Amino acid sequence: MQRRYTMRWRRRLIRGMIVGGIFLLACAGVGGWVVFRSVPSHEGKLTVIGLTAPVEIRRDDHGVPTIRAGNTHDAYFALGFVHAEDRLWQMEAMRRLGAGRLAEVLGKRAVATDRAMRVVGLYRRATQSLSLMAPEVRAALEAYAAGVNAWIEHHPGFLPLEFLLLAHTPDSWQPVDSLVWGRLMAMSLGGDWIDELARERIADGLPRADELWPAEPQAVVTLADAARSFIPSVVPSVSPGSSPRLPSLPVPWAQDLPALIPQPLHSRLASNAWVLDGRHTLSGKPLLANDPHLAFSAPVLWYLARIETPGMVLAGATVPGVPFHVLGHNGRIAWGLTATHADTQDVFVERAVDDAHYTAPEGPLPFLTHTEIIPVRGGASVPVTVRATRHGPVVSDILTSFTAPAGHLLALSSTALAEDDRTAEALYHMNHAGDWDAFRAALAFLHAPALNATYADTGGTIAFMTAGRIPVRAGGNGTRPARGWDGTADWGGWLPEEARPLRRDPQDGRLVNANNPVIPPDHPTLITAAWPDSFRARRINALLDRFTDEGKVGVATLVALQHDTVSLYAQALLPFLAEAPMMSESSRQATDLLGAWDGRMDRNRPEPLLFATWAVLLKRAVFADELGDRFALWGGLRPTALLQALKTHPHWCDNVETPHIVETCSQRTALALKEALALLETHYGTEPARWRWGTAHKAIMDHTLFQHLPGLDWLGRRTIASDGDDSTINRGLSDLSTPPQYPHRQGAGLRAVYDLADLDQSLFVIATGQSGHVFSSHYDDLLRSWRNGFMFPLTGTGTQRFVLVPPHAP
Repeated sequence: MQRRYTMRWRRRLIRGMIVGGIFLLACAGVGGWVVFRSVPSHEGKLTVIGLTAPVEIRRDDHGVPTIRAGNTHDAYFALGFVHAEDRLWQMEAMRRLGAGRLAEVLGKRAVATDRAMRVVGLYRRATQSLSLMAPEVRAALEAYAAGVNAWIEHHPGFLPLEFLLLAHTPDSWQPVDSLVWGRLMAMSLGGDWIDELARERIADGLPRADELWPAEPQAVVTLADAARSFIPSVVPSVSPGSSPRLPSLPVPWAQDLPALIPQPLHSRLASNAWVLDGRHTLSGKPLLANDPHLAFSAPVLWYLARIETPGMVLAGATVPGVPFHVLGHNGRIAWGLTATHADTQDVFVERAVDDAHYTAPEGPLPFLTHTEIIPVRGGASVPVTVRATRHGPVVSDILTSFTAPAGHLLALSSTALAEDDRTAEALYHMNHAGDWDAFRAALAFLHAPALNATYADTGGTIAFMTAGRIPVRAGGNGTRPARGWDGTADWGGWLPEEARPLRRDPQDGRLVNANNPVIPPDHPTLITAAWPDSFRARRINALLDRFTDEGKVGVATLVALQHDTVSLYAQALLPFLAEAPMMSESSRQATDLLGAWDGRMDRNRPEPLLFATWAVLLKRAVFADELGDRFALWGGLRPTALLQALKTHPHWCDNVETPHIVETCSQRTALALKEALALLETHYGTEPARWRWGTAHKAIMDHTLFQHLPGLDWLGRRTIASDGDDSTINRGLSDLSTPPQYPHRQGAGLRAVYDLADLDQSLFVIATGQSGHVFSSHYDDLLRSWRNGFMFPLTGTGTQRFVLVPPHAP
């Protein structure tokens, strides 16, 4: 009896397991089918409303579309369609971030981000500027939006996986949504307001604090012989840095407020661009190279596309959500962009008179105040009171947990917040320009951010110009927060057109910018008081000197130059190690290893890992004792400050925590090497010859959504061992906070080399792939090509063909 009972339950258990297995397989099958149906097909035909004639979309082996349309309206419509098809979640995340509407989809975890964005007000200002656009620009924005909406409404299959997981359906795309990305980029590339707060906190009461931000001696200047002529109104009425000092600012403003600012609004400023005229090239026509350095993501920001109409050819890099090519060529001209590093943001400390008024030079003024409501998925809506002064939004209101003493507030002035911004119009006209005069005229509409444009055309002209609004200050140099109540540092307009750095057809046939100074330090125009180090520009010029001395230059040479990994910072810092007393045999061996090294930050070599760890620990050894808890605010390697300390300011090497002992820079150098070896041996073993830079230095591309979902961060993330450091042409900017791990978070997500002898043979690559669908073959198929230096042309060929047709088309 017991045996029959046991057998019966065993059979039931087996049947249950079989049924459960079938159920799980069915769920897996359905899930797989749903995922498969969410990845779009690039072949077929679809009828959509909004076109005037059929449009062909042909994809090459990398998933890059070529759009062939009968007119520009249909071309912009089709670009919106393919952007939505491949990158809809990227577009949705971008516009919701800019509008402060993430909590509608992500819930309460996004409320703090939304609050910050509502206070800054990028979307409000984008809405105000839309009406100012020229009719042809608005028509392009509207055609693009119609194309995006055509895909949302008529796409076969399911929405992308991100929408399925969130059970979210996107709203219709609006023309203003396309303007938000420009505002986000202007905030990111536009300056240093968060750095101003950090600098004020660091320098408060610290002797010789200015030595922490020294000017680079003999910096490489793009226009070293720039004319000294200027308009009197350009010169500040007081000498830079002479604005009245502020009382000590509250610590939370420097340490807590930045943590609440979304990362896309933090300063990320780097790029390379150079151009050679036909005297230096094999073809006799100009060559132009450009690689912008922005934060990595998966997918990467950029999307390659080619457009052909009877009157227009465009090829190059677009940004999903934006209907215009940001970088590229149009068959007649080619252009590249680099961040100018102009200081176009200032923080003003305001004095509140009462809850409704603040102090201005002419007396009390009312705050401009309104209330916005943040809808929160799964929770109650959150009201936000937004205040602004004559300088801009009161950004200290983002920090809701802290009230500053004496009624002080922080207001932000930024060119990114201008209501009359027409930068999208600049992109439109740049895309359609046929010569330098038309291109320069287009740059007049580029308001924010300030950018350096490098130009070449098929007629042989090369040129360089700094574009964008640059404020003229009544006083001070913009490096620290200013008093808002007395007008001593107010903005009095923009740098006039005739004072902008510009050069056409230079005598030496070359123009180079890698975020280095564009004008010499004695020039009367104040663009910024804090230029970046010029290691990359120095290396580019040195290699171009060598290549052009050896003969004419071709496209392959410029591609190789973009991937150069020699660190001039390493070459400058290592001699100090050779002079230091070695503390052990392992230290001597490490010194010999680095002494024989040429400074190449090669992922397959041990020396870069040893150097990077030593340099990070040396900076800490020299400066951390004086800075204390403020050291974390002084991020990055700070090469010029460290080199100057070792050369001419040795008092930084003396440890203030040991008042009866005077430490030398040589001792600090040797101690840092000892600590670096111990740290590396703990993590990577005791044989330095087996260490590899690429083990610690990996390019990390995180998905904007999946990285925040527990257990799904792996799904969208892509990593690859990479070369370079912050000072190499092939830039490998790392997070230095967790040595000896150096995650590579920012770099050249796009590379392009333009051949003005045959622009169809210009070469491109992006860091991940064309698709934003994690299960698409084009999600990450370009990652190794990008890392290994392979680039390809956008020639318009391809076997996959998709046709969009209007209703009733034959």
